[in-house]
Amino acid sequence: ELERALFAMKSVRFDVGAVPSEAAPGQADTLAKQDAKLLEKLREAFADRAVWLDVALRKRLPASCDEDTLLRLLPLVAYQWQDGPWAQGYTRLGWDPRKEPAAAGELQVIPFRDPHWSAREGDDGVEDCSFKRPPTQKVQRYQLVDIHDEFVVSLLDSADLEGQCTKKSGWITEDVLDAIKARLALKSQELRRKIASRAAAAAAAAKTGKRGRPSAALGKARAQKKLRSGGG
Repeated sequence: ELERALFAMKSVRFDVGAVPSEAAPGQADTLAKQDAKLLEKLREAFADRAVWLDVALRKRLPASCDEDTLLRLLPLVAYQWQDGPWAQGYTRLGWDPRKEPAAAGELQVIPFRDPHWSAREGDDGVEDCSFKRPPTQKVQRYQLVDIHDEFVVSLLDSADLEGQCTKKSGWITEDVLDAIKARLALKSQELRRKIASRAAAAAAAAKTGKRGRPSAALGKARAQKKLRSGGG
């Protein structure tokens, strides 16, 4: 069933003429009751926002919607971009971001190459879609709308959109995208320094506490000695 769903997911390239507008007929007719409820939640998510990366989308949906279930249900509501400014983004059926500059700019996907991983393999834990934690992959994709950073938000708010959507930068100018990547590189370093500092402080506190606190056995021995002394 999962394999059929993967084949059912429609994917397109940036130079496609028209985007997919509807799912294959009959796909939703045999859903179990629980899946039907999750499908409704999925439709609500795409009604609120037309493009999602999977990490952010899973965060929006109930915990009962595991990865396999999501992959089975997605073809009923969305198609996926293979390349371009929304690469790997699941997009509401019938909605073409190349024709929606006002809404589609902030939904663009930015592939961020973290300099931290330049000499490492990457893959260091669960991905975070909002950049509250440093990237865990050598190349990690974020949607602009999900990045929690005042400087990035101010850049997007003040940026003028391009007159034409391009495969390389979408509706956002290349200068703005480069500035965002530079900010993310700096923020990644800052976040890693904070993590290292907290870890060092915790280790120092644990070491100090271990030195200053008597062991349970020693404490018991002292208590017994005190009792004997008082009884004598």
